Amino acid sequence: MDQLIQTLRNFGVVRLAIFAAVILGVGSGLHYLTGRAGNPELALLYSNLDLADAGKIVSKIEAMGVDAEILGGGTEVYVPTGKVARLRMEMAEIGLPRGGSLGYEIFDRDEALGTSSFVQDINRLRALEGEIARSISSLAQVQSARVHLVLPRRELFSRDRQEPSASIVLSLNGPGRLNNNRVQAVQHMVAAAVPGLVPEKVSIVDDRGNLLARGDNSSDILSAGNLEEMRLAYENRLSHIVEGLVEKHVGPGKVRAEISASMNFDRITENSEEYDPDGQVIRSTQTISEDESSSDTSKGNTAQEGELPKGQEGAAAGSTSALKRTEETVNYEITKKVKSHTREIGAIQKLSIAVMVDGSYKKAAEEGAEETYQPRTPEEMEKIKTLVKNAIGFNEDRGDTVEVINMKFAQPSPVGTLGDTPSAFSLTQPDVVRLVEAFIIGLMGLLMLLMVVKPVIIRLLEGAPQAAPPVEEEPVEDPSNSNAANQAPAPTPIPLPQKKPLPPLPPPNNDEMERMISLQQIEGDIRESSVKQISTVIQENPGDAVSVVREWIHEK
Repeated sequence: MDQLIQTLRNFGVVRLAIFAAVILGVGSGLHYLTGRAGNPELALLYSNLDLADAGKIVSKIEAMGVDAEILGGGTEVYVPTGKVARLRMEMAEIGLPRGGSLGYEIFDRDEALGTSSFVQDINRLRALEGEIARSISSLAQVQSARVHLVLPRRELFSRDRQEPSASIVLSLNGPGRLNNNRVQAVQHMVAAAVPGLVPEKVSIVDDRGNLLARGDNSSDILSAGNLEEMRLAYENRLSHIVEGLVEKHVGPGKVRAEISASMNFDRITENSEEYDPDGQVIRSTQTISEDESSSDTSKGNTAQEGELPKGQEGAAAGSTSALKRTEETVNYEITKKVKSHTREIGAIQKLSIAVMVDGSYKKAAEEGAEETYQPRTPEEMEKIKTLVKNAIGFNEDRGDTVEVINMKFAQPSPVGTLGDTPSAFSLTQPDVVRLVEAFIIGLMGLLMLLMVVKPVIIRLLEGAPQAAPPVEEEPVEDPSNSNAANQAPAPTPIPLPQKKPLPPLPPPNNDEMERMISLQQIEGDIRESSVKQISTVIQENPGDAVSVVREWIHEK
């Protein structure tokens, strides 16, 4: 133990620090390699989790005896790759993750007896919002949803009633955007789940701030925002019709159709009233007839009779009157036409169709030669053009144009055959990455051992001073003893292979201190006096020394 401590002291502080750093580095590298090889590959189980859901999921996973790793500030959970599907099924069975929203399970909790109706209404609203959010999140393109419902209460003694409304914020998967059909599907789904809610009162916004649907009952503005999408959809539909029809004759992949449609997006409403004077119809007739007659036979007074001339006295004695009147009223109804005409948006103004058709290919007579391209005949191209016109509803008065051109298609370079099936030893991309990573780490560890650790250890071992064995002090003799000089211990003879005996070595000088010297590549220490003795023997007998060395070299 003392010799080990003395050896460590002889190394020095610097060399010991370097040696400890090398050992620590090598140990860390080996620990990383063993840990990397022993730990399984981790895969993402869930992301964008609420902290509450993440805590419950990790607790359940660890209770099953599966290691889980939490990253992303607690929003991402990683588990071994082979257990992702199984764990997702287990979590779905117990209703995790909940997505940060509560559904009707909010009523599963025990409520106090003094719960007010206001709290019950709030819980009902929260449950309804949570269930709708879960239904929207089940769509493939929607990652999560947040729903806000406004359900006004009916006031007493009030004729006006406010309609319910809803606002929805969608978090989408990827950089895409929901098309108009899916937005309307979300609107109608929410409207059907809330009593009294109409789809036009549902506002939808995505996580990038894009307004997908307005909630102001403005269907005109909603459709006007998708006019370009409507035009593209019409062009694509006609293109599929043309390509599907022509491919039946020329073959799959040998026709390409592009259609450009000019559409009128003006909405026009016309109201008109027309009256036809020739179309008179008697509506009612009223006839009034009067026939009146009267006679007067009474006599007048005496004074008047005396004043009447002679001959008229009889006429004055009586008078007769007659009155006849007929009145007829006829009411006529004049023919009136009331016309209201609304022209919706999307009227086709002009169509431009370009169709490119590939030719036919004739097999070569020799095996391995290229196929010969043959263009199609004009009669065949004319028939194809007629088919295209009939398929799109060609209207010459509208200014439609159709061009069908026969051209050779560029042949793509073969990338691989479809019949190639992966073998049993085929590796997936994660497996290849893992193997490359393990190879690089192993190579770096091997290089570190060969180029750093080994030279440092050898250098430390070669340069470290060896602890000299303790020198035995010679006993001090009395000077009066005349035989003290002759009693000095003779040095230990060095056995050397030799053919003939060598002369004895001269005795060492007693006055010289026996110092120990260290020679590289020689194990142990020898006395300096022994080295001097060997040098003297070699100088005096060079031939014998050469013979001894040759004997050593040829010795098996």
